[in-house]
Amino acid sequence: MDPVFDQITKAVVSGDLEIVRGQVQAALDDDFDVTAILNDGLLRAMRIIGDRFERNEIYVTELLISARAVQSGIDVIRPHLMKKDIDMMHKGKIIIGTVAGDLHDIGKNLLSLVLEAHGFEVIDLGVDVSPSAFVEAVTRHQPDVVCLSALLTTTARVAGDTIDVLDEMRQSGYRFSVVVGGAAISRELASAIGADGYAPDAISGGKLIEEIVEREREIDSGHVLGRTYGIDELETLQTSFSELTGVDLVVVDEFGSPYVGGEGFCSCSHHCADFAASFGDLQMHEPTPAPIFGADLNAAVAYRCRCGLMELSFPVNGENGSLGTILCGHFLLKGDGAKKENIPDGIRILNEDELSALCRLVGVIGRKIAGLVDNMIARRQMEGQKTIYRDFMKKQRKLEEELKEAELSALQNQVNPHFLFNSLNTIARVAVIEGDPHTEKLVSALARLMRYSLYQVKATVTLEEEVKTVTDYLMIQETRFQGRITHRIDIEPSITMAKMPCMILQPLVENACQHGLEPTKRGGIISIQGWLENGNVFLEVSDNGVGMSEEQQRSIFKLEDIHSTKGGQVSGIGINNVLSRLQFFFGSDCAWDINSTLNKGTTLQISFPLKTN
Repeated sequence: MDPVFDQITKAVVSGDLEIVRGQVQAALDDDFDVTAILNDGLLRAMRIIGDRFERNEIYVTELLISARAVQSGIDVIRPHLMKKDIDMMHKGKIIIGTVAGDLHDIGKNLLSLVLEAHGFEVIDLGVDVSPSAFVEAVTRHQPDVVCLSALLTTTARVAGDTIDVLDEMRQSGYRFSVVVGGAAISRELASAIGADGYAPDAISGGKLIEEIVEREREIDSGHVLGRTYGIDELETLQTSFSELTGVDLVVVDEFGSPYVGGEGFCSCSHHCADFAASFGDLQMHEPTPAPIFGADLNAAVAYRCRCGLMELSFPVNGENGSLGTILCGHFLLKGDGAKKENIPDGIRILNEDELSALCRLVGVIGRKIAGLVDNMIARRQMEGQKTIYRDFMKKQRKLEEELKEAELSALQNQVNPHFLFNSLNTIARVAVIEGDPHTEKLVSALARLMRYSLYQVKATVTLEEEVKTVTDYLMIQETRFQGRITHRIDIEPSITMAKMPCMILQPLVENACQHGLEPTKRGGIISIQGWLENGNVFLEVSDNGVGMSEEQQRSIFKLEDIHSTKGGQVSGIGINNVLSRLQFFFGSDCAWDINSTLNKGTTLQISFPLKTN
């Protein structure tokens, strides 16, 4: 291998963009072949980096730097590749995006670089991409693969919902595969939500997508025309053409295999050995590498086979690429000088005018086939889009009906809470009159808690308001369990005005009570702590109860939510709901962690940026 390519490879591995660009440009200036620069320099370096990454010899940061270096080199040679129409730069089309609710993009960006470095066209939709945005992109770009990235646990469900929507497109005729990846996705989960592939990192993702595209191309090549035009129609066309012209015609795929039939065209091979002997008096003994007749791009090209017989060829190209080739033959030209007694039966002899007409006819047939296939594909895609639109309108009408029902339900629910609050306030006043201050405090706390949970759940509150509600809740619980449950609250004053979604702490405290302390006969203590660290608010709810197994801890962050029947919340807000609302409010800047030991207790910690307005 030329030292120039070694220098390019070393520069890529070191991640120096300027040196890579300079060396690639120097190689171009020295007239090195552009495909050699790509394959032996840039992509060779990417393979080396990928192997090192898989062996854990380098980290993601180094992989990212080298991938960007490869991209910088490709940017230099891209104009030259386009001029040469290098197939490698058109391996396939990939749509990639991070699913709705997730703002992480490092893994997605790295996969994009890897795919572009390996010759794929990448349409990057960015982060927080809704299912409808993926649908629109698929409709517009017709990709080979759609890649979904999900880092946050709460957005794994969104990846599943997105795949459901994409599956509707595939059922209506679109052909593409779906690959998922990211920290929130496992191989098992990818299978459960219907993905076609799973990639734990960018390198394996690039290899998987390359395998998928190559496999699909092998399956699809030679079958697009047959699926859309119809095998029976092709067979009728070939038979009718042979009967009318006396010359056999066959349509083959890009690998030279007939879609159907072709026996007549191929039968001449049985006569080749004998027929070649009769060409001793002909000037042409070898196959002609260039066409000997046909300069019209709209007509077929005539040339001689290896034994001197004439063939016609016309490539059938549609809007989406090659559909195959029409081959026609075999025959001879007047003046070839072949001895009549040596010409096999069925081999016609054509004059120049007949040959010209035959070339034009085959060209017309090829163009008509390509146009018909393109129209059929477009019509199927349009039908698919109509199906998606109809399904969308059905869902829209269903949502409107549900909204009306929700509005009626909201009107109904406005009556019952007012009655309940008035009743509780009446009980509290009676308790005061009868000299029972503890009952009054208890009932008032319950009224405040219910009013807060019903009317403030969609609002943004301060941490101070949230802590007051938790204090009311804990007072009720401590009265209920007669001293078995106690609590302590330690919140730094600097974060009391921090803004946060409503009903974040209370569900966590409620789970600690009902799942951590209730099962124990001795009871225990709940600790709530809050502090400021590096501009972030940290809140920690811990108990010294029964604790959880590792499986129970993992189940908290699975796709299904923890409903009131499992979590026991007055509000019906599960832990996943809490985390989803934190993610919605703070995006990727929030975090959470859980740590639990059986028979020792559980600690759940959340953090989010400090915002006071």
